[in-house]
Amino acid sequence: WDVDTKMAPLEHWRMYYPQELHPSEKAWLPAVLEPVRQAHMMQPVPLQLYMPEAPLAADAQVAYLVGKQPAQAGAWLELFVYRARRMVHVYRLESHGRRYYRSLIYTSDARYCLRFMQPPVAHRQVPWAEWGRHEAGHPYDVPQPTPSAVITREASVAENLSCGEETWLPQRLLSGLLPESLLERYTFWQDEADYLRGYPKDATKPD
Repeated sequence: WDVDTKMAPLEHWRMYYPQELHPSEKAWLPAVLEPVRQAHMMQPVPLQLYMPEAPLAADAQVAYLVGKQPAQAGAWLELFVYRARRMVHVYRLESHGRRYYRSLIYTSDARYCLRFMQPPVAHRQVPWAEWGRHEAGHPYDVPQPTPSAVITREASVAENLSCGEETWLPQRLLSGLLPESLLERYTFWQDEADYLRGYPKDATKPD
């Protein structure tokens, strides 16, 4: 496929303003998200964040937001904000074969994500902020779109256990969605019902 110049559709239109949140959201969401937003999402222009129209429940443990730059026409990033862990995960949205997939590119706490991400180890002039002691990656670490190739295999292929056509998913499209150890050991294919199956990368070698 040629480079996809379109972006994922923006399906939510309630802009995130910390001072205008519902009481159930204001009770915890700004305290977790604002340090990350102020540190990483304000330059060169503030990232526009949108939330679902319905307010979060009083006992909600996760908030979902989508982000885009002002000049962009669709969703660029997805954010998941976790109440109990007090952390933020940021995923980029990538078009592959004209379908959109999310990949983890930033976490405010690398101890609690499924992708192996190394916090910075360089010498520092000042101590870490308490919220960012274990952060890794960057919310704007989004590569430029590239052409994509969709690889499928028919049900007649001996290794195909789905009884239908399967589509190969590159490892980067599952980064942060499945444990890194599984991505290293298995190749994942998506069947016609969108279920994933992992096949050992080298079935001839014992564990």
